[in-house]
Amino acid sequence: MATIDRIFIATNVELEKTDDNPPTALQRYEFMECIARIAQGKFKDSGIVKTFPQAIEKLLYEHILKMGDKDHWQEFRDRQLWTVETNDVLEANLELLKKIYNKYLKPMQKFMSKENAMDFMMHDTNLQMNEKDSIYCFGMCKMIVVKENENSKQYLALQFVEFLEMIGRIADLKFKSTETNDELLAKRIEFVLDDIIPPILEVPRKETNIITVEESESDDDY
Repeated sequence: MATIDRIFIATNVELEKTDDNPPTALQRYEFMECIARIAQGKFKDSGIVKTFPQAIEKLLYEHILKMGDKDHWQEFRDRQLWTVETNDVLEANLELLKKIYNKYLKPMQKFMSKENAMDFMMHDTNLQMNEKDSIYCFGMCKMIVVKENENSKQYLALQFVEFLEMIGRIADLKFKSTETNDELLAKRIEFVLDDIIPPILEVPRKETNIITVEESESDDDY
């Protein structure tokens, strides 16, 4: 614990103090630095390996990555979310989804908050998701904040485009280990919309004629 405390303190040394980066918390780049420092202390300084890359690789593959299943972040977007079929379903219901999104906004609040998103998934709809799955879907739909040292609060604000992705993440997670998991994401999103739109707006979702678009060999060129 003493070694970990020293690593945490060393990583959090800042030349300029900001409210977005408190000394008791880690930002993304600081978390990456922690991994490098732990690898150094555990494997390089002890002489088990000779280089930093070897130490980091050993730490990742022997102690970190095996702690859980690997989930796809960008790959999910490329292969399932950003497709013609998914777009057709979301486009058909876009105005209804905007109405739902806007219900969570206030005069001084331009975006849904993390708390709003949690209420949406756990209480306000028929999704009936637990807290763990809700946090997962919220986190996976978020885009990287480039200047997080200045705009870290953006991580707690859900933009409308992220709200749409969150619905896709819900559809992907909710039906895992079920027969419905073999359906197109677009079809699973329709099932999710049935749990979202009627409870909040008291109207049914818009029907969509999902037409599967076959991917050609040249699609990757565009």
